[in-house]
This record gives sequence, structure tokens and C-alpha cells, in this order.
Amino acid sequence: METTDYQNLVLRTSDLKPSLTRGIRVLAHVSAWTALATYLSFSENIWMWLCGQFLYGLVELQWFVLLHDFGHNHFFKSSRLNWVFGYISSVFCLVPYAPWKFIHSQHHTWTGWHDLDPTQESTLPKQSKPATNKIANVCWLLGIPALTLAFSFKNFWNLPRLFRLFPDLAKRTHFIFSILLLVIVFTAQVYFVPGFLAAWSLGYGFFLFLSDPLLISQHVHIPQKISNGSSVIPFSVKEQDQYTRTLVFPVWVSKYILLGFDKHTLHHIIPRLPCYHLNSVDYTFPGSISWHKWLVIAKRTPAEKLLFSNNNKTGLNI
Repeated sequence: METTDYQNLVLRTSDLKPSLTRGIRVLAHVSAWTALATYLSFSENIWMWLCGQFLYGLVELQWFVLLHDFGHNHFFKSSRLNWVFGYISSVFCLVPYAPWKFIHSQHHTWTGWHDLDPTQESTLPKQSKPATNKIANVCWLLGIPALTLAFSFKNFWNLPRLFRLFPDLAKRTHFIFSILLLVIVFTAQVYFVPGFLAAWSLGYGFFLFLSDPLLISQHVHIPQKISNGSSVIPFSVKEQDQYTRTLVFPVWVSKYILLGFDKHTLHHIIPRLPCYHLNSVDYTFPGSISWHKWLVIAKRTPAEKLLFSNNNKTGLNI
């Protein structure tokens, strides 16, 4: 992104700051839909149950978006509130909060460096293996959201890797607490809430189904640099537009369902903006593409080419 364009964008968004009122309004919106989804999901009427599961998948995606913002510490002005609600949101989407927060912070630092970004290093071309490729290709073709699950377990549930990346004792304590919280709460619901699994499982599967293409679209099959062990410096935020992709959705989908999470390049360029401000910024980045166009092209492409290609030599203009 040109320096002048970046400076103008920063100036235009300088008044968009964390707001307690806006934050509470978004939380109330998501909480209300969650309550309705839960009520319907425990219904004995099959059609109400199906509606509840569909709705629950959507609100779990919204809780993940909120987790993302809490992790950036910019949903509320209060750091303590962001931590508290970060842990609460993690219970709904089953993504441990502290691992997400610190891994995602490193992702923003090293975006553009394929082997230094902890969320991207597993998709280096050298990591491509025939057996893994076959499984990934089948899952991607059939819409089985195994890729999102694998990504989550590798990055946010893998304590040995987390400890290796973050030797700080305080962070390690947060990691353990984050994972134990989810295990304890989930186990308690299974044992003490009659019909919990039936009211939860399909909706969670739908959440993963929606997450798979959305998350995969953001950075895969985009040329990135590889440090090969050399000492390098991170790319500045204004340079990260060339390493990110934005899917364009209808305005109502972006605003009321995705809560601005689709504004991915804007988020990398100005990561301080809370999700509830992203839709108020009118700016189209070069890497933007219609969600439908991207999905059609991507689904015609084997997962191994999407995930393990560090260049565009496959001929795909996505």
C-alpha cells in the first residue's frame, strides 16, 4: 500500500476507537441470538431443532469473531474486560483464548514471512506429504471441515508447541488455564445437561463448515517470503495488504453475520479497529474478490495446491 494512501486511511479512521456502548450492543446482539439458538436446539420438534442448529452454527462463528477482537485487546478499552470476555467467548467456539491471543499476535507480526508466521509454517511447500495431501484433498472437496480442526489443534491446543514458542511462565500459565477451562466446561455440560450433545454437535459442525473456506481464503495461495533461517524484519502493517486476501460479501452478511470479520485486509492494515467499526470504512483493497467467485475457483482446486503453494504458478487468479 502506498504511504500516502495509508496515511489518509489512518487519518480517516483516527476517531474510530473502542466503545463500551458499541461493544455491549454487539455482545447483547450475539447473546440474544445464542439464547434463541439454544432454546430451539433443545426442542423435540425436528424442524425447530434444525433451525436451532443452523442458528447455533452462525452464533458460534460470531463468538469466534468476538474472541478474535478480545485477543487484539481492542473490543473494549479495558484490558481486563477483554480478557474476561475472551475466556467467555472461547467456551462457545472451543478455541482456547490465551493460545489464540498470543499466536494471533505473532501472526500479525510475521505476516508475509511464510516460515516465521506460526499460523502459516505448517503450509510450507516442504511440509507437503502425499498421505496428508490425499486426506486434505478429500475433505476439501467434500466440505468436511477437517482443515479448520487440524489448524486449531496444531496452533491452540498443542501445549508442547506453545511452550516452545512462548517460554514465558505467565503465558504458559494462561495457556494451561485456557485449555483446562474448555475441557472442564465442556465435560460438565456433557455430564450434567441432558441432551447437550444432540443440541450442540450439528451446530458446531456447521460452524466448522462455515469457518473452513473463510479462514483458508485469508492467506493461502498468496506469494510470501521465506527467511530460510536468515535474520529478517517484519513487514510493516501498510505492506501487509500484498499478503492478505479479502472476500467480498453482501453488506448485510458482513455487518450482521460476520460482524466485519470479512474485512481482512483492512484489519491487517489497521489492526486497532474493533470489528464494529470495520464496516464503516469504505475502502477497496486490490486483493479483494467476491466470496462466490473465490469459493468456486478454490473448490475446483486440490487442497494441496491451495495450502502448500507459495506462489501462483498453478495458474489460479485467486
